[in-house]
Amino acid sequence: MQSILAEPDLSERIRRHAVFVTASNRRIFPLLDALTGAAASEPDAAAMLAEWADRRLDVATRYAHAAAATGQLGVSEEECRDVLFATMDGTLWAQLVGQRGWSDERFSTWLAATWIGALVRAK
Repeated sequence: MQSILAEPDLSERIRRHAVFVTASNRRIFPLLDALTGAAASEPDAAAMLAEWADRRLDVATRYAHAAAATGQLGVSEEECRDVLFATMDGTLWAQLVGQRGWSDERFSTWLAATWIGALVRAK
């Protein structure tokens, strides 16, 4: 994450972040999916999911703050945080890669383009 945040160009930073998020989703989503299934009847699973959401919010908050500091953000820091939080959880990855057959490369390219279009100030 440190090397991603060191990138001064926000669009390039977002592209690199999308690749990172895609790889993370590939590794962690099976566990999150199992926890989601267990959370209805297992309090520990529900607690783990809540902790994961808190950590994702922390990452999104830090990333949005760093994005705002570049002066290249086209939305508020809070909107950036919320968009990242909502799109990093693995659900979109599971739907497009797992259910629709997209490659990880296609997904990360799409995710980066979506984030850039929604978050970066037009030049």
